[in-house]
Amino acid sequence: MKKYYQILGLTESATQAEIKRNYRRLAFEYHPDRNPSASAQEKFILIQEAYEIVTGKKKMPQQRVGDYSSRRTRPDESWEEKVKKARAKYEENKRHQEKVIANYFMRLRSGWRWYYLRISAITGLIISLCMIADLLLPSHLTDERVIRYSKEVYSSVGSAQISLIETAKNEKLWVQTQNYGLYRSNNLIQVERSWIFHSPQVVLSNQKHIKYLIPVHFTFFWGGMIIIPLFLLPFFVWFYKKNNPLFVITYHASVFMVSIVIFYFLCTEDRWFHLLTMGSY
Repeated sequence: MKKYYQILGLTESATQAEIKRNYRRLAFEYHPDRNPSASAQEKFILIQEAYEIVTGKKKMPQQRVGDYSSRRTRPDESWEEKVKKARAKYEENKRHQEKVIANYFMRLRSGWRWYYLRISAITGLIISLCMIADLLLPSHLTDERVIRYSKEVYSSVGSAQISLIETAKNEKLWVQTQNYGLYRSNNLIQVERSWIFHSPQVVLSNQKHIKYLIPVHFTFFWGGMIIIPLFLLPFFVWFYKKNNPLFVITYHASVFMVSIVIFYFLCTEDRWFHLLTMGSY
């Protein structure tokens, strides 16, 4: 059995996936239609036979010592016939694998998961359009009061330093670090928010004759350049529908990751209500 694994360039501990992968690569390389040389044809027959034996589709030939008739080619089976049989087997395996792949993609594009992806695609598209509108529409201000702030400093994207503040409405905001005396001397602030989803953008702190503009980090609005394409991914998958690895990767990412993020986005901070009212409330 060891020699058949060696023909496929494998060890006896190889998995079924490795066997199939090496078989397809070698059979494609030595296929008579691609490589007409006699040595290639012989190699193709050996590859086909080795694959059938290691996968259990064909029993390993048992040869008896001194039995010359079992080792020589039967007179009624020419070399061309052996090549023809091996080629037919290869094409049969190829068609079977293509059928399996086609059935796999058909299952992906049917059933509850595909229905779930379509809902995510439509929802993600609507949210993305509204987020784009939020970038263009004028913002509005809400009056808040800082009741707690952290002196611990963390790093944000780039070289920005951020810390956490909490308002009287139990809203926690990661703001770019400023002088903490701002909140001690006057804890009244204004928060600049987007029009539709009311996402905080900037904190305004009025101190005597100076108005401090403090950027807010780690919000959906702050990460819009990443969030918008992410929410559009299910819509892309819905229309892409090609039988290739890109479709598989984006499909599973949409169903098991993006859809969860979309659900979280809508269910937090009353965003579903802001969306229904287009920011009126």
